[in-house]
Amino acid sequence: GTLFGAQLAQSAFSTLPGGSYFLLMSLTLFAFSTLVGWSYYTAKSAQFCLGVNVEKPIYVLWLLMMCLGGFLSPKLVWELADTAIAVMCVPNILSLWLLRGVVFGETKTYLAQELAFARK
Repeated sequence: GTLFGAQLAQSAFSTLPGGSYFLLMSLTLFAFSTLVGWSYYTAKSAQFCLGVNVEKPIYVLWLLMMCLGGFLSPKLVWELADTAIAVMCVPNILSLWLLRGVVFGETKTYLAQELAFARK
């Protein structure tokens, strides 16, 4: 009744032998892999849009942001992350809209091939 979110998970895992350590390691590995994945995604997207020379500065910016994130409030960090993801949605949605004819054409071709294969 009184615990929610992370506190509830921590309480549940603490009932198991070594559960707190398992939860700690799981969250640490998840956070690390998420940071590595998003930094790579950001660097490659920026490289595609702005050129090859922007990749290293993006990684440096990511490292600075990760260090700064340790000193900011969790609420602010989540708000900044949400804002960054929302900003990344704009070019993706625009690209999908501009390439909708290509996507529909390729989908039609793919489905025709799958249907022909299924009939064999």
